Amino acid sequence: VLDFGCGTATLTIMAKEQKPLINITGIDIDNSILKNAKNKILKKKLDISLIAYNGEKLPFSDASFDRIISCLVFHHLESPIKQKVLAELFRVTKVGGELIIADFGRSESWFQRLLFNLIRGLDGFKPTEANAKGLMPFMISTAGFNYLGIEQNFKTLFGEVHLFKAIKH
Repeated sequence: VLDFGCGTATLTIMAKEQKPLINITGIDIDNSILKNAKNKILKKKLDISLIAYNGEKLPFSDASFDRIISCLVFHHLESPIKQKVLAELFRVTKVGGELIIADFGRSESWFQRLLFNLIRGLDGFKPTEANAKGLMPFMISTAGFNYLGIEQNFKTLFGEVHLFKAIKH
């Protein structure tokens, strides 16, 4: 399992605690946040690999992972970077492997869209544009994944978070 944009490894740790036998790797571009993640992992005495990378090509061979997870990362990336990252995630996913992304998406609720616009003001309108327009499914498919749909929606104080699910055929 790869946790793309693992940050302080909260999701990475949760996944390992839920499925102790998985081999999980967290990757992020922020070295200082990875130090915090490493400390959290050491305190819990878990076997989790953490890797810092430069935001370009993922440092893994083709077809390295059965599953890739990512939580609240993609709304920080501008559309060309989103597409490049999704292509890299496709490259490192095994055939039959899953991609699960939890991130903001276009809500049917005008109130949730209004809340997300507050976040967009903080995070920038350009990086969040594809999310606000509901383009994540198209971008996931364009990268080569078979987009399976939104597994779940979560209404939050900052907008609606969608659980996008896809598979590599």
